[in-house]
Amino acid sequence: MESCNTEVLQTLAGWLKEATSKPETTAKTSTLSRKANYWLATVLDTWGSSPRAPGALWTWSAEHGCKGSLSGGCVEEDLVERLDNNQYPATKPSIIQYGISEAETQRLKLPCGGLLTVLLEPITEIAAFLEHLDSLVKALTLRQNVARRINFHNGEARLIDVTSTTTLQFLSATHNSTKPTSDSLQFIEHTLSPNHRLLIIGANQTAEYLALFGKSLNYEIWVCDPRENAFDQWPHPWSFNSQAMPDDLIRASVHDHLSAITTVAHDPRIDDMALMEALRTDAFYIGAMGSKRTSEKRRARLQQLDLSPQEIDRLHAPIGKSIGSKTPAEIAIAIWADIVQHQHQHCPQLKTHPVESQNAVPLAENKSAAHSLEAAMECNQ
Repeated sequence: MESCNTEVLQTLAGWLKEATSKPETTAKTSTLSRKANYWLATVLDTWGSSPRAPGALWTWSAEHGCKGSLSGGCVEEDLVERLDNNQYPATKPSIIQYGISEAETQRLKLPCGGLLTVLLEPITEIAAFLEHLDSLVKALTLRQNVARRINFHNGEARLIDVTSTTTLQFLSATHNSTKPTSDSLQFIEHTLSPNHRLLIIGANQTAEYLALFGKSLNYEIWVCDPRENAFDQWPHPWSFNSQAMPDDLIRASVHDHLSAITTVAHDPRIDDMALMEALRTDAFYIGAMGSKRTSEKRRARLQQLDLSPQEIDRLHAPIGKSIGSKTPAEIAIAIWADIVQHQHQHCPQLKTHPVESQNAVPLAENKSAAHSLEAAMECNQ
């Protein structure tokens, strides 16, 4: 979901940059006469079956349409109609609840009689909100958790240091609310996480399917193959491709707890080089393609590379779920089934229920994350 959110924020930022470049949108008139032509919505609470969890983002512009999802399609059409009819104030956020009545639930086809609560933010001060978005996207690009604090009364939004492991918190003057009601609400804090990342070692056909399926799962896809002409026939222009040595790339950039690393090169010189470094990282999943016999030989080689038994035990080899896969696409499905299971079981996730919050402090620069991104670019040169 976080990757979806990043795409929503990047799309909205692009719309606002386009708006500020138009002659009629100057710093003096950037409020657009207090009429909101751009809106950002956040799922605050759900009950029953819901395809989108609290924290999911959706944005809409009369000129550009929408990006993201609040309900998988149940309420977006209704919300767009309301926005077209100017049903919400352009001077402060609104809280909207869907599914309150049985008639509304049936009309909107909400699943299983579900309830959905949404925060709707009008964007009138384009320059200021664009600066806010740019800082937010930068933090996520540098693989930081980052939180937005939204003032419910005037719509002002700013970034704060992350002090909680929850996606959303609802704050009043005296206490935290367990539900996002507007009666006593003063601030909403929304914490976002960077994308999950998959590093694929080896640019072959199995890797092509791994990348394709990973994109649909909202993973950031990196592919590394140092062999000459490795990417000559690579079909995916959206992946980050590197011909650096895999151990150098892992050491520089792919080592955090939101990363998964798979080796499918079928070349021990490349795969072992990557695994030697990967097994010492915080990556939540590390797997290597090969038969049981090949995997046993690989583990013996890794022992000779001064890796501890505990480090070698982290290796998933043979990689993937045992589903009888034969073709490259089937192998990729088996690998992704295993990755997704471990993501949900072992990868730290933001909780979706509110808890007590600490005082907000300014967002600190993450120099180590910035260095990681720069190092990746150096490896790729």
